[in-house]
Amino acid sequence: MKTLIAALATVAALAVPAHAQFGGLPDNTPGNPADKVETERAARARAETEQDYNDAMKRIPAGTPKKVDPWGSVRSTPPANTGTPAKK
Repeated sequence: MKTLIAALATVAALAVPAHAQFGGLPDNTPGNPADKVETERAARARAETEQDYNDAMKRIPAGTPKKVDPWGSVRSTPPANTGTPAKK
């Protein structure tokens, strides 16, 4: 009897993740009007984000970017050549 209960508990525990993959609720069906409203909201939000991105890109000055050396002020001058080869 204990073996049967353990087997049923194991099967039930393994079936729960499989059931969760399919949604299980009837309002998750495609074509639900709430899905359409959410899709329209997402489309509006996506269009607004795209417009904001395009506006930001227009504010960036055109032309080639100048080369920046962020470590330029940190580096010391190159070592002077003393005439002796470096040790290897």
